[in-house]
Amino acid sequence: MSTGTVSDILDSKGVKGCMDSEIKLMTGLHGRIAGPSLTVKWVPSRKPVDDYHTYIHALQAIDDASRGDVYVAAIDGETVPSPKNIAVFGGLMGTAASVKGIAGIVLDGAMRDITDVEEAGLPCFAKSLTPFNVQTRAETAGYNCRICCGGVLVNPGDMIVGDRDGVVVIPIELVDFVVEEGRKITATEALEIQELKGGTSLLKVLEEHARI
Repeated sequence: MSTGTVSDILDSKGVKGCMDSEIKLMTGLHGRIAGPSLTVKWVPSRKPVDDYHTYIHALQAIDDASRGDVYVAAIDGETVPSPKNIAVFGGLMGTAASVKGIAGIVLDGAMRDITDVEEAGLPCFAKSLTPFNVQTRAETAGYNCRICCGGVLVNPGDMIVGDRDGVVVIPIELVDFVVEEGRKITATEALEIQELKGGTSLLKVLEEHARI
């Protein structure tokens, strides 16, 4: 189902699931992803050390990933420069993530090495592209922990759904409800499309099915 459908269902429960519109599809023509979240928390660097150990949790998260996980990372706190100017994901990580079978990448921050990530076949959603690396600017504070990504709280295992419209987070306790309601909406919309193609007016279709 589309992110629009998922967002509408969550709205009906009073749940904000949509990430900020700044987080856009960067790689992958269709970019449709769905899977449980594997979270990584970044914070501003406490010391200017150019060492991979400052982002060890980001690497461990990929190594520990299960096939079908969606890798979700966010920079928490004020940084100089801003998070959208710091690349927290790049080509080598993309290759490793692809080998592990990770379904997609979602970043509240920037990515780089876009050609390498595309060649790895990974759909990646991010705030921006930049060559500016993360070393000495940010470091990881943990993984498989609660984070705030794109203005939405994400817990490990929450369902992430992404497409060209954006990214939506389904809290794990609502997944079954969203799937059930989503099937109904998808069936209704398929019928509406069929009627519209048959020449029925848009107003009449909406009056009958009450779905737009």
